Amino acid sequence: MTNIVVVEVAGILVSGIVGPVFVSLSTRYSERMRLMKEEGERRRDELHGVVEEAAKTLGEGSLTLREAERAAAFGDPEPPELGEWSNRVYLIEQRLLLRLQPDDPVIKRLDDVLEILEGIADERRSGSSQDGVVRRYDEAQRLFLAEARAALAKRDFSPEP
Repeated sequence: MTNIVVVEVAGILVSGIVGPVFVSLSTRYSERMRLMKEEGERRRDELHGVVEEAAKTLGEGSLTLREAERAAAFGDPEPPELGEWSNRVYLIEQRLLLRLQPDDPVIKRLDDVLEILEGIADERRSGSSQDGVVRRYDEAQRLFLAEARAALAKRDFSPEP
């Protein structure tokens, strides 16, 4: 008889206490994992949007720099779009820094692009030759976009558990 009581008490404990606790904990865990996955997807989408904007803005740069080279070759003043465009490039860096660490490879590649732009500005101020500027800029831009594309493809953007 005592064996029957033990089995019945064990059955009540498992079905009435242990079972619901296990179900509750596993439900909370799976809900937390779902929310973390959604947060990671949201972060990836945000970074993707900034990278898309960076690609567009940096792409405009090649055209703007070519126009500036032509203007300089003919002795004309530089196009006003050049200053507006360079300001947008620096704003993109700030937006990327909100999402990535300063030592991130994507930021380092963007810094390479910015260094070339600073060199262009220095060359313009000093009046020195700007041979190959657009080519150097295009190469730095290409490397930045390749690094950003790789980061979007392989990075886990989920928050730490």
